[in-house]
Amino acid sequence: MMDENGDRAREQQRAFFRGRGVDLDALPDQERAAATARQFVGDPDQVAADPQARVLDPGVDGLIVNLVTNGHQPGAVDLAGRTLRKLLG
Repeated sequence: MMDENGDRAREQQRAFFRGRGVDLDALPDQERAAATARQFVGDPDQVAADPQARVLDPGVDGLIVNLVTNGHQPGAVDLAGRTLRKLLG
């Protein structure tokens, strides 16, 4: 989940979890980290840094991206592509 400044993406993440009966803000830190461990959320710099550190640096050589909450919104796929292309170039 990504947008130009990260605020909307973080709200989309909270809404995604609320829709499944989970209030991220009410979870203890460890449970919140476990619930969101497979998500990259924020602005383009944050989203690029996170999979770089958590996925690519340890040795995985590719990514599959699923834009669950905002892939249908104009510009979301383009922004994700421009951001992540730099990592896999």
